[in-house]
Amino acid sequence: MHGQRPRLNVLTKLRDDLHKAMLKSSAERLKRPPGQSRPWKFAKGEFIVHRLGDNVYPDFDEGSGISNWFKLETFDFYHNGLEGILNIEYALVSEFSRQWASLEDGQIERSFPTGFWVAKVFKTGKIPWRNIRHFDLMGDDFYRCPHFYCLYADNGMPYEGFGYYLIRDNVSYELELPLADRVTLDVLLSTESTKMDVQ
Repeated sequence: MHGQRPRLNVLTKLRDDLHKAMLKSSAERLKRPPGQSRPWKFAKGEFIVHRLGDNVYPDFDEGSGISNWFKLETFDFYHNGLEGILNIEYALVSEFSRQWASLEDGQIERSFPTGFWVAKVFKTGKIPWRNIRHFDLMGDDFYRCPHFYCLYADNGMPYEGFGYYLIRDNVSYELELPLADRVTLDVLLSTESTKMDVQ
Protein backbone atom coordinates (compact mmCIF):
# COMPACT_ATOMS: atom_id res chain seq x y z
CA MET A 1 0.00 0.00 0.00
CA HIS A 2 2.77 2.43 0.97
CA GLY A 3 4.62 1.64 -2.27
CA GLN A 4 1.66 2.85 -4.29
CA ARG A 5 1.55 6.30 -2.70
CA PRO A 6 4.53 7.83 -4.61
CA ARG A 7 3.04 6.70 -7.95
CA LEU A 8 -0.38 8.06 -6.93
CA ASN A 9 1.22 11.40 -6.09
CA VAL A 10 2.93 11.47 -9.51
CA LEU A 11 -0.39 10.81 -11.29
CA THR A 12 -2.17 13.45 -9.21
CA LYS A 13 0.50 16.01 -10.07
CA LEU A 14 0.30 15.07 -13.76
CA ARG A 15 -3.47 15.57 -13.67
CA ASP A 16 -3.20 18.93 -11.94
CA ASP A 17 -0.40 20.15 -14.24
CA LEU A 18 -2.35 19.25 -17.38
CA HIS A 19 -5.59 20.78 -16.10
CA LYS A 20 -3.72 24.01 -15.44
CA ALA A 21 -1.76 24.01 -18.70
CA MET A 22 -4.40 22.85 -21.19
CA LEU A 23 -7.51 24.72 -20.05
CA LYS A 24 -8.35 28.26 -21.03
CA SER A 25 -8.58 30.83 -18.26
CA SER A 26 -11.85 31.12 -16.33
CA ALA A 27 -12.55 34.45 -18.07
CA GLU A 28 -12.10 32.88 -21.51
CA ARG A 29 -14.33 29.94 -20.63
CA LEU A 30 -17.12 32.30 -19.59
CA LYS A 31 -17.18 33.62 -23.18
CA ARG A 32 -18.23 30.22 -24.54
CA PRO A 33 -20.86 30.55 -27.30
CA PRO A 34 -24.28 29.12 -26.37
CA GLY A 35 -24.60 25.43 -27.10
CA GLN A 36 -20.88 24.75 -27.50
CA SER A 37 -19.56 21.54 -25.99
CA ARG A 38 -16.86 21.05 -23.39
CA PRO A 39 -13.93 21.02 -25.88
CA TRP A 40 -14.41 24.79 -26.03
CA LYS A 41 -12.66 25.06 -22.67
CA PHE A 42 -9.30 23.86 -24.04
CA ALA A 43 -6.60 26.24 -25.22
CA LYS A 44 -5.55 23.83 -27.99
CA GLY A 45 -8.03 21.88 -30.10
CA GLU A 46 -5.79 18.90 -30.82
CA PHE A 47 -2.84 16.93 -29.51
CA ILE A 48 -0.33 14.33 -30.69
CA VAL A 49 0.08 10.90 -29.09
CA HIS A 50 3.46 9.16 -29.41
CA ARG A 51 4.32 5.62 -28.49
CA LEU A 52 6.90 5.81 -25.72
CA GLY A 53 10.34 4.95 -27.10
CA ASP A 54 9.42 5.54 -30.74
CA ASN A 55 12.31 6.86 -32.82
CA VAL A 56 10.62 6.95 -36.25
CA TYR A 57 8.51 10.14 -35.89
CA PRO A 58 7.64 12.08 -38.02
CA ASP A 59 7.58 9.00 -40.24
CA PHE A 60 5.21 6.15 -39.57
CA ASP A 61 6.12 2.70 -38.35
CA GLU A 62 5.08 0.21 -41.03
CA GLY A 63 4.52 -2.56 -38.48
CA SER A 64 1.15 -3.99 -37.54
CA GLY A 65 -1.04 -2.54 -34.84
CA ILE A 66 -1.87 1.03 -33.91
CA SER A 67 0.32 3.78 -35.37
CA ASN A 68 3.49 4.87 -33.56
CA TRP A 69 2.04 8.41 -33.44
CA PHE A 70 -1.23 10.09 -34.37
CA LYS A 71 -3.25 13.27 -33.88
CA LEU A 72 -6.51 13.53 -31.93
CA GLU A 73 -9.02 16.31 -31.40
CA THR A 74 -9.13 17.35 -27.77
CA PHE A 75 -12.41 16.24 -26.21
CA ASP A 76 -12.29 16.41 -22.42
CA PHE A 77 -10.73 15.23 -19.22
CA TYR A 78 -12.42 12.31 -17.51
CA HIS A 79 -11.97 10.97 -13.98
CA ASN A 80 -8.93 8.87 -14.90
CA GLY A 81 -7.24 10.73 -17.74
CA LEU A 82 -7.54 12.60 -21.04
CA GLU A 83 -10.06 11.93 -23.79
CA GLY A 84 -9.60 12.60 -27.52
CA ILE A 85 -11.95 12.26 -30.49
CA LEU A 86 -11.13 9.29 -32.73
CA ASN A 87 -13.88 9.74 -35.31
CA ILE A 88 -17.58 10.36 -35.89
CA GLU A 89 -19.85 7.34 -36.07
CA TYR A 90 -23.58 6.59 -36.05
CA ALA A 91 -25.75 4.73 -33.59
CA LEU A 92 -29.36 3.60 -33.40
CA VAL A 93 -30.91 4.63 -30.08
CA SER A 94 -34.11 3.20 -28.59
CA GLU A 95 -36.75 5.45 -27.07
CA PHE A 96 -38.14 2.43 -25.21
CA SER A 97 -35.02 1.76 -23.18
CA ARG A 98 -31.46 2.98 -22.64
CA GLN A 99 -30.14 0.50 -25.20
CA TRP A 100 -28.30 1.48 -28.37
CA ALA A 101 -26.35 -0.15 -31.20
CA SER A 102 -23.54 0.99 -33.47
CA LEU A 103 -24.42 1.35 -37.17
CA GLU A 104 -22.20 0.52 -40.12
CA ASP A 105 -22.07 2.91 -43.09
CA GLY A 106 -24.46 0.79 -45.11
CA GLN A 107 -27.04 0.75 -42.30
CA ILE A 108 -27.40 4.50 -41.75
CA GLU A 109 -30.01 5.02 -44.49
CA ARG A 110 -32.16 2.06 -43.47
CA SER A 111 -35.74 2.63 -42.34
CA PHE A 112 -36.24 1.71 -38.69
CA PRO A 113 -39.48 1.23 -36.71
CA THR A 114 -41.04 4.13 -34.81
CA GLY A 115 -39.33 4.62 -31.49
CA PHE A 116 -35.79 4.32 -32.81
CA TRP A 117 -33.66 7.17 -34.08
CA VAL A 118 -30.32 7.40 -35.83
CA ALA A 119 -27.82 9.55 -33.93
CA LYS A 120 -24.43 10.92 -34.85
CA VAL A 121 -21.85 10.25 -32.12
CA PHE A 122 -18.29 11.13 -31.25
CA LYS A 123 -16.19 8.03 -30.61
CA THR A 124 -13.44 8.90 -28.16
CA GLY A 125 -10.31 7.22 -26.86
CA LYS A 126 -9.69 7.41 -23.11
CA ILE A 127 -6.00 7.71 -22.22
CA PRO A 128 -5.40 7.11 -18.49
CA TRP A 129 -2.87 9.13 -16.53
CA ARG A 130 -0.86 5.95 -15.89
CA ASN A 131 -0.11 5.61 -19.62
CA ILE A 132 1.10 9.21 -20.04
CA ARG A 133 4.80 9.24 -19.17
CA HIS A 134 5.92 12.59 -20.60
CA PHE A 135 4.38 15.60 -22.32
CA ASP A 136 5.52 18.66 -24.25
CA LEU A 137 2.93 21.42 -24.46
CA MET A 138 4.87 23.54 -26.97
CA GLY A 139 5.05 20.93 -29.71
CA ASP A 140 7.63 20.94 -32.49
CA ASP A 141 8.22 22.15 -36.07
CA PHE A 142 5.70 19.62 -37.39
CA TYR A 143 2.83 20.06 -34.93
CA ARG A 144 2.68 23.05 -32.58
CA CYS A 145 0.25 21.52 -30.12
CA PRO A 146 0.65 19.37 -27.00
CA HIS A 147 2.56 16.10 -27.50
CA PHE A 148 2.03 13.14 -25.18
CA TYR A 149 4.44 10.22 -24.92
CA CYS A 150 2.46 7.20 -23.85
CA LEU A 151 2.76 3.57 -22.96
CA TYR A 152 0.73 1.40 -25.34
CA ALA A 153 -0.07 -0.75 -22.33
CA ASP A 154 -3.71 -1.74 -22.96
CA ASN A 155 -3.93 -4.37 -25.70
CA GLY A 156 -1.21 -2.55 -27.63
CA MET A 157 -2.97 0.81 -27.35
CA PRO A 158 -2.69 3.89 -25.12
CA TYR A 159 -6.46 3.76 -24.44
CA GLU A 160 -8.01 2.00 -21.49
CA GLY A 161 -11.44 2.30 -23.12
CA PHE A 162 -13.67 4.18 -25.52
CA GLY A 163 -16.59 6.58 -25.18
CA TYR A 164 -19.60 7.34 -27.39
CA TYR A 165 -21.26 10.77 -27.10
CA LEU A 166 -24.40 12.03 -28.82
CA ILE A 167 -23.70 15.02 -31.09
CA ARG A 168 -26.12 17.93 -31.24
CA ASP A 169 -26.19 20.38 -34.18
CA ASN A 170 -22.91 18.95 -35.49
CA VAL A 171 -21.03 20.92 -32.84
CA SER A 172 -21.74 19.97 -29.25
CA TYR A 173 -22.71 16.82 -27.43
CA GLU A 174 -25.37 16.03 -24.87
CA LEU A 175 -24.43 12.86 -23.00
CA GLU A 176 -22.38 9.70 -23.12
CA LEU A 177 -24.09 6.54 -24.28
CA PRO A 178 -23.41 3.95 -21.54
CA LEU A 179 -21.32 1.04 -22.78
CA ALA A 180 -23.32 -1.26 -20.51
CA ASP A 181 -26.39 -0.50 -22.67
CA ARG A 182 -24.70 -1.23 -25.99
CA VAL A 183 -26.12 -4.23 -27.84
CA THR A 184 -26.01 -5.56 -31.38
CA LEU A 185 -28.43 -4.11 -33.91
CA ASP A 186 -30.36 -7.40 -34.12
CA VAL A 187 -30.84 -7.49 -30.36
CA LEU A 188 -31.92 -3.85 -30.26
CA LEU A 189 -34.54 -4.35 -32.96
CA SER A 190 -35.91 -7.51 -31.38
CA THR A 191 -37.23 -5.82 -28.23
CA GLU A 192 -40.81 -6.51 -27.22
CA SER A 193 -41.68 -2.84 -27.75
CA THR A 194 -40.56 -3.05 -31.36
CA LYS A 195 -42.57 -6.18 -31.98
CA MET A 196 -45.67 -4.52 -30.60
CA ASP A 197 -45.08 -1.39 -32.68
CA VAL A 198 -44.77 -3.13 -36.04
CA GLN A 199 -47.77 -5.47 -35.59
